[in-house]
Amino acid sequence: MGAIRIGGYQTDLVFDMPDNLTRSMQAVIIMTFRAGKGLFLRSSGQIDGRRAAMSVWLAPTQPIRFEYEADEVPEPHAELTKVLLKSVEALGGVIMPGRDDVERTDAHPDE
Repeated sequence: MGAIRIGGYQTDLVFDMPDNLTRSMQAVIIMTFRAGKGLFLRSSGQIDGRRAAMSVWLAPTQPIRFEYEADEVPEPHAELTKVLLKSVEALGGVIMPGRDDVERTDAHPDE
């Protein structure tokens, strides 16, 4: 299980997610920041160890850390990264896929 840790708050905000989603999110967030833009991140599920829904604005100057359970940083999932980038372009941010969506992507990576 990977995580995105967002600093700049009283305590870090932590979004736990599978490594492949963490890596795809890392690619999308870095591409957006490199373009000088911010984005929102909306998620529901386990946040900081409890069920919750959260929306947060990410700015290029904000401290952010990507953590992985794997020994090495995985490659981003190409199709998932494309979908997430389209969301940023259309909505200005990402509505995180649910665990079922991610598991379905893992089971059928070429679709």
